[in-house]
Amino acid sequence: MKGHSYDDFLSAIERQGYYEIKNPRVYEPDTNKIEQIEGIFRINQWSN
Repeated sequence: MKGHSYDDFLSAIERQGYYEIKNPRVYEPDTNKIEQIEGIFRINQWSN
């Protein structure tokens, strides 16, 4: 994640219960295309 450290990510989940990403760019490995997607995505759990 560009501009965000893993620790920031985990502490946000711990602090507010989720990590929010707005209008992400999504990479498609098969086509090597990067598309901008509109919307807000909330991640509320992360496991290694």
